[in-house]
Amino acid sequence: MGEIRSRLDEPDGVDIRDLAYMQAECDRLEEALANLTYELPPGPIHGDAFMGNLISGIDGPAICDFDSSCDGPREWDLVPVAVGKLRFDYAGDDYGALVGHYGFDVIAWPGFPVLRRLRELKLVTSIVPVLASRPVLQPQWRRRLETYRSRDETARWSTYVRAS
Repeated sequence: MGEIRSRLDEPDGVDIRDLAYMQAECDRLEEALANLTYELPPGPIHGDAFMGNLISGIDGPAICDFDSSCDGPREWDLVPVAVGKLRFDYAGDDYGALVGHYGFDVIAWPGFPVLRRLRELKLVTSIVPVLASRPVLQPQWRRRLETYRSRDETARWSTYVRAS
């Protein structure tokens, strides 16, 4: 939540009403997080586990970007791939493979809606500090914010890279 709030502290071209909504959403999510009951025992987590943090190596893929690694609720590491499946048109079924290997379907877990909203808010706010200086990203940002705000969980998003 700290990363999201720090982005909101540096808005670049964000309407004050949109900013107020996202700040209030942080408050709602913090309250919901405090009441979550996790199913898996805590353990080491990457903190930002998704396909974009894999790099090709001679012996196969290697995980990178460990700046968010810690011990914590293991459900957190499953959410980015689940949200990727639900929001983006990535090739392949990485989520199905993850569930098969991990033995836990985070989408079926009762706490998933809270962590999904948190992950999606992170994806909405990721460009808030540079929004005015990157106008090509604004249509995708607006789509993400509006579908997030309206709770349209079927809307597909594009990556900002593809939009730039």
